[in-house]
Amino acid sequence: MFAACQHSEKQQQNSNNHFNKSIHDTTSFQADSDFFDKPIAIIVSPSERLMTEKQKELDTATYNTSVDDDVWYQSEAGRYLDSIKAPQASRESEGVLRFKTTTGAVYAMRIDTLFFGVILFNGKNKPISADVTDMGSAYSRYMK
Repeated sequence: MFAACQHSEKQQQNSNNHFNKSIHDTTSFQADSDFFDKPIAIIVSPSERLMTEKQKELDTATYNTSVDDDVWYQSEAGRYLDSIKAPQASRESEGVLRFKTTTGAVYAMRIDTLFFGVILFNGKNKPISADVTDMGSAYSRYMK
């Protein structure tokens, strides 16, 4: 449960450094396509910049295997989400996504370091980066 918060310029980061909780004037988000206030699954694919960075970090065989595995798992996750008719959005891994819960808490998630992934938001709790290797379980546990 969320408690009332005072306005603060400092943001708290969670352990995976993707989420920041802060208080914002929600009127500034109304036309923002990266603002979500209803349950959704967001499929994140790497930007060209991130793909280039990964290619430089890894040898060719490791990079190709990693991308192949990630694409397969993300595809399987997408098929699952389609099969249950889950609301979905797709984003490239650049920028910040913002989420507003039913209690008014606003979370911001930087996605510029997320190579491939699925973000789940149930509208009530802080969004999560889901385990795409077992999307069915991740979805049913979090989205209930």
